[in-house]
Amino acid sequence: MSFFDQIYFKIFGKGSSDKPPIVVDEIIKRNSAFAFKYEEWKKSPDCEGFLSDVNKSFNLSKQGMYNDPEVIIHEGINSNGFAISYPERLDKSSFHFFFDYLADQVKKLNYKLNISKQTLKENGEYVEKKEMHYLKPKNNFVTPIDQKYGNVQIEYIELNNEPRRIKFIVNSYPDSNYTKALSFHSLVKNIFEPES
Repeated sequence: MSFFDQIYFKIFGKGSSDKPPIVVDEIIKRNSAFAFKYEEWKKSPDCEGFLSDVNKSFNLSKQGMYNDPEVIIHEGINSNGFAISYPERLDKSSFHFFFDYLADQVKKLNYKLNISKQTLKENGEYVEKKEMHYLKPKNNFVTPIDQKYGNVQIEYIELNNEPRRIKFIVNSYPDSNYTKALSFHSLVKNIFEPES
């Protein structure tokens, strides 16, 4: 297995079937202090700068080049996505805010938040915290169902309280009950545009 395959499988979860036990599995509830700081971050130069950096890294990754922050892209027939490694130059709260920001950007595209939850897993060597937002397109279920880009799953992952990565995965339906999914790259362009 190549080095890239090892990294890819590790990031996109196709590795070992041995899974540590889940010790916490609960709905995410943001308190008012988090919400206030998040709103302030969205208006800050830090937010705009990080969005620009991620967009640049994404475009370089499409050309087989790497940048900081590191972005790995997955492109398939019905599943597309990317993973962003935590850049240590960035403060932890900004990376965490970016996770919620991605979900907010998707919601602007006529999506609804289906579920937000977090899990904690412990295996003796480390504690893994994973937060997940799962979004679906709003529709009236008239056939063919407008699936827009597909269903979106965003994950924020920490190991031992240290941010590791954010994963953004879009899964579409190939059958005739659904419209053809819109371009993944147009979705990425929409979510990386800074707020005005």
